[in-house]
Amino acid sequence: MNNLILIGMSGCGKSTVGRRAAELAGAAFADTDEIIVKKAGKSISEIFARDGEKHFRALEEQACAEAAKLEGAVIATGGGVVLNPANLAVLAKSGRIVFIRRPVEDILATADRASRPLFTDEAAVRRLYERRLPIYTECADIVLDNADAEECAQRLAGLWEK
Repeated sequence: MNNLILIGMSGCGKSTVGRRAAELAGAAFADTDEIIVKKAGKSISEIFARDGEKHFRALEEQACAEAAKLEGAVIATGGGVVLNPANLAVLAKSGRIVFIRRPVEDILATADRASRPLFTDEAAVRRLYERRLPIYTECADIVLDNADAEECAQRLAGLWEK
């Protein structure tokens, strides 16, 4: 149980903050979305378009199981990872779950919607946020607010000492 597993909405900064925190802490970094893309040989948007969300979620479950085998890593997950109890179970066994919280307005202002298949429009993003926020909060061992990525990464890196 020595990993830090990052959960939160797409666009909240899990990959950016996680990569930087791993660098600061001298830890390994893994991103379940990157694992999926590498194994599938296509982007997440392509997987959704060609194979559907159900297929993507199956790949995501495999990626979570793979990432959970790491030791001493910061693991960024996809925004919907919390929707599958199997994902949460395997990840929770490998470390502490950290919710990277960011206001929906900030996500809307900065997220690249073209690369996020479920971000079809502003209303869709708001609905996802409202539906998932209680799940993220409930699943988290730790909540870190991400108003500034560097500050959040420093706080996350500091968790290795605790």
